[in-house]
Amino acid sequence: MLTEKYGDNFLSILEQVNKLLEKEPLVVELPKKSSVLFVSDIHGDLDFCYSALETFKNTLASHIVFLGDYVDRGDYQIESLSFVLSLKLSLKEKVILLRGNHESVEMNKVYGFSSVLRQRFRKDFKTVEYLCNELYKKIPVVVKIDKWLGVHGGVPSCGDLKSLENNPMIVEEILWNDPLENVSDFVTGWRGGDSKFFGESAARSWLQKQGCNHLVRAHESRRPAFQSLWNGLVIHLYGKKSNPFIFGLLESSEKFFIVEPSGKKITSIV
Repeated sequence: MLTEKYGDNFLSILEQVNKLLEKEPLVVELPKKSSVLFVSDIHGDLDFCYSALETFKNTLASHIVFLGDYVDRGDYQIESLSFVLSLKLSLKEKVILLRGNHESVEMNKVYGFSSVLRQRFRKDFKTVEYLCNELYKKIPVVVKIDKWLGVHGGVPSCGDLKSLENNPMIVEEILWNDPLENVSDFVTGWRGGDSKFFGESAARSWLQKQGCNHLVRAHESRRPAFQSLWNGLVIHLYGKKSNPFIFGLLESSEKFFIVEPSGKKITSIV
């Protein structure tokens, strides 16, 4: 079975990708005119993973960017994480894995992945958990393609891309923050901790300081499968809610489309 293929070698895959990501920065910058397929939260859905790869092939995109949250909640958490990690090993720089707020051992203990690992690996659990934690720390947080940024959550209330390495608070806000249409600046978020809502003014100001005009993000299952906020300033994706699954395609760093696995463009956003 395919599920076994992406579960049996999990320990080895973790070790290999940990080594591969040692040289990857927290902010990955892709060449201008790149064609990029964006994939929203996976949460243990192996069918969604297969569909993402099918779409990547059909759109002939140059890169595929996963926006984080690979595990917790789903039926095939180990297999799904193994899938995207195997894809990274196979296609190297063509695959960008971004960190989500669920790429955290603490979150995994609350939302299920830790229990799945313990049940599957038993005597090797501590080793696997350690390797997962090391992996989470190495996964990039932002991808930049010319005037576009891709993140899991949203814009932070302070700092810039150059200060990510030395400021964990900026990273946390990028992983956790959400847009809110009826505010302009930053207000306290509903997720607890230091999470924040950001409005149009806050998003536009921070993006402009990074030399960018658009943000692609995921993170919120409460929103529609896709949504354009503030005339494409922020594009929200949560393709798992759709039938068929949908993905975001940035063509030549200019136009953004919502696409189906067949490669069919169903909506133009920008």
